[in-house]
Amino acid sequence: IFYAGVFSLSHAPRRIFLTIWMGALLASLGVTFYDLKMCDDLRITQIDVGQGDATLIQTRTKNILIDTGGHRFFDLAEMVLTPFLRHQWVSRLDAVVITHADLDHYGALRGLIDVVSVKEIWAGSMTLTDQALAGILDRAVRKGIVVREIGMSDRIQLDEKTQFTVLWPRVNASNL
Repeated sequence: IFYAGVFSLSHAPRRIFLTIWMGALLASLGVTFYDLKMCDDLRITQIDVGQGDATLIQTRTKNILIDTGGHRFFDLAEMVLTPFLRHQWVSRLDAVVITHADLDHYGALRGLIDVVSVKEIWAGSMTLTDQALAGILDRAVRKGIVVREIGMSDRIQLDEKTQFTVLWPRVNASNL
């Protein structure tokens, strides 16, 4: 596309150049959208959030984020997650899974639920009882987000081809 633009700029009248350039730009955007949304049945992306985890799992119809990363001094949702999700054309998350209650796994959740449409939050029973995370989960419930407890052996069907099986934690803390 770049070389077509340079050639058009040097060899064609300005109006033809603009028409060709806009056509190439629209074609490029269309191919990018098609590639991101229509080609893969399953896409797993590890998002660089520094210390911590954030993994985006995408099927053709669902978007799941496992952990959000987190930092004590700045909002990773604003600085990393939201721009990344916009770049991937993700406007809604069907679920956010919080694996455990460490700041570097749930810290950006507060900022994320303020900016991105989240349908559900999944977490284990011990994670749900953590005091630091409880305020964020209460806020999520007030926003209409379903908070769902998950535990060992739970099977969650995402779509016709994709299923999650929870390997850990056990359903309640007394089993430890």
